[in-house]
Amino acid sequence: MKYNIFLRLKRRIHNEIKKKYYSKIKPDTTLPPGTPNWFIHIEKHFGGYQSNVKRRKVSPSDTRSNSELIKGGMIGGDRMYHHGYAKYYSQHLENMINNREKEYVILEVGILKGTGLAIWSTLFPNSTIIGLDIDLTNTKKNIPNLKNLGAFKKHEVELYEFDQLEDNHETVKHILQNRRVDLCIDDGLHSDKSIINTAKSVESFLSKNFIYIVEDHNNTKKLLKTEFPNWNTRQYGEISISTLK
Repeated sequence: MKYNIFLRLKRRIHNEIKKKYYSKIKPDTTLPPGTPNWFIHIEKHFGGYQSNVKRRKVSPSDTRSNSELIKGGMIGGDRMYHHGYAKYYSQHLENMINNREKEYVILEVGILKGTGLAIWSTLFPNSTIIGLDIDLTNTKKNIPNLKNLGAFKKHEVELYEFDQLEDNHETVKHILQNRRVDLCIDDGLHSDKSIINTAKSVESFLSKNFIYIVEDHNNTKKLLKTEFPNWNTRQYGEISISTLK
């Protein structure tokens, strides 16, 4: 009992220190693109940490109770600093970053206010950026702000409604229109079912050198190993990164 109290207290102190440091970060867009610090700063530049974002729509297949859905609201803009994913993005996207002027197809699932989409459009300025979410309201309302901050300079972002708890193979086929996905990020519902459904829906549309990233789930490697034995998946805490073997 005392040990658990100590752990909670330690975690709270740690989080307060992180929040205090984060509040002092002044976005710097002059950092070398694709470096860990660049990812942290660019995320904050486009809005950074967002909490208590109202949930307006959920899947008919969502089994959570109304109280669970209402509690706390949604959180976003926290991947690079708060979750510490910046170093993994920098490391595993190195080849893409070294060729950042190429025309990639980048697909992100679970986009909230569009911060991630703005990051990809800045890092890969000639690429096609596609955002999927069951509720596009928050993103659409924030697009003008993101544009004012410098996002989507060369191409308009593509936005489509997407229910991760359904079979979306035909939906993805219709969206892509013969395009192949080079980078796919699943930052959506974070459940076993949503992760597998989404990966199955996207798999046949991935390019030969694809990178597939799933955030905020600590057991993704085991899930994907069973369903996709030809994928090489690395797990770092709550982020997993897959490529073709």
